[in-house]
Amino acid sequence: QGYRRVWAGLRGLKLAFYGGPQEQQPLEVLDLGELVTVQAEGGALVLKLKGQEVTMKVESWETQEMWRGFILTMTKMKLPRDLDLLPGHIFQLLEALREERRDGPVSAASPATPVCFFEVTRPEAERLLEQSAGRGNLLLRPGGHGQGVSVTTRQ
Repeated sequence: QGYRRVWAGLRGLKLAFYGGPQEQQPLEVLDLGELVTVQAEGGALVLKLKGQEVTMKVESWETQEMWRGFILTMTKMKLPRDLDLLPGHIFQLLEALREERRDGPVSAASPATPVCFFEVTRPEAERLLEQSAGRGNLLLRPGGHGQGVSVTTRQ
């Protein structure tokens, strides 16, 4: 069984794997809403999902326990009692749980659009900021060439 080094990120119930730490597009995304069990086996975590099994090798026992803790916390929306972590790590899990409860579930199909994003051109953005001076000094708009976003500010 071959393994390759990837970077992982957990947002809500979506576990995304990336080829590098700076990459924006994931290689694969797992829906942890389909999670049946997560088990620590040696230096790996085995995620059993409906119709799929994924093995994640990690660099240390502590990292393995942290990933198990984050995955279980996000899927069950409560802190598991059987974690063997230091108080600082438990605090991180509680903070992540608090943020998830505050921000609500994340849908990979429709990422949240910030309230300061508008489908406008640069001149329209500048005009909008001037007309709405009391509502802030920053606006996000589509970036040039149809990629990314641009920031327009009012001085």
